[in-house]
Amino acid sequence: MKPIVLNFDKSGHDNEVSKTESVKQRMQTYVDEISNINGLQFTPELFSDLLQRGEKVADAIQDVANKQLDTAGITSASVKQSAIKGDVSAFYQVLARMRNDSTLTSHKYYLTVASGKVTVSESGLKEIESLFTHAVRTKEGKALYDAHIAMIESTNNFLEVAGVNAMYLPQYYTGQLTGVGKIEPTRVDYDRIAKQTA
Repeated sequence: MKPIVLNFDKSGHDNEVSKTESVKQRMQTYVDEISNINGLQFTPELFSDLLQRGEKVADAIQDVANKQLDTAGITSASVKQSAIKGDVSAFYQVLARMRNDSTLTSHKYYLTVASGKVTVSESGLKEIESLFTHAVRTKEGKALYDAHIAMIESTNNFLEVAGVNAMYLPQYYTGQLTGVGKIEPTRVDYDRIAKQTA
């Protein structure tokens, strides 16, 4: 079933995207700094590892350093070991600063990297959109939503005919009072509730 969007909080969505863009710029600084250590080219997998533990990035830095030293014709084990240790040490210094950077909120998990550029991933954009979208996605949820709306409309019709103000009715999670004495639906997860009652 195609989701039925009941509500979309555009302001909240745009604010979340703005925060993600800010984190993206900060992460680009770290990616550039790490790449500049020895020319490491970030892949999406390495970027993901950077956000998690950094061990694969450290291994990749060692591999790049080894290849560069081999290309340069350096065969001395002690020189190679010292150069690799220096590159890995520089990486861990950047990683430590990154982990202590309080501006890197959970928004960093919406990011990926392509050709050395940090971008907001397609899955990240979809996740942000879903956070601010109130939708019904299942047939069972749709049935519950329809019943809920019918109940609210029926209650509002009763209040209008009876001349009673909704302010005198108890407020349940199924509706919220508007300023005009009517009840309107709140954000209910119809799919979850329908699944629990099935």
